[in-house]
Amino acid sequence: MRFVLGFAVVFGLGSCTGFPDLDDAISENAKRSNYPTLQPIESLLAAAPQDLSLEEGDRLDAMGARAERLARKASILRRPVLGAATRRRLRTVAARHAG
Repeated sequence: MRFVLGFAVVFGLGSCTGFPDLDDAISENAKRSNYPTLQPIESLLAAAPQDLSLEEGDRLDAMGARAERLARKASILRRPVLGAATRRRLRTVAARHAG
């Protein structure tokens, strides 16, 4: 019960802050400027430097390496956050407070 009351007090005090005036964050020059015009993708691709492209094998190697890094990160994220002893202790405490 104290937790809920404390949360309500903190949340209530946090909601008392004023909303920031975002209009002051935009410069006058930006306010006067026009929106950028949309360009067709073909003209953008034609203007791109052609010597930056990788060979197909290099792209596949880079994608394979990236896939391996992502798979390693995913396996780390699948690991349990709490150890077995900590999990048992928390379950015991939760069961004690539930009843």
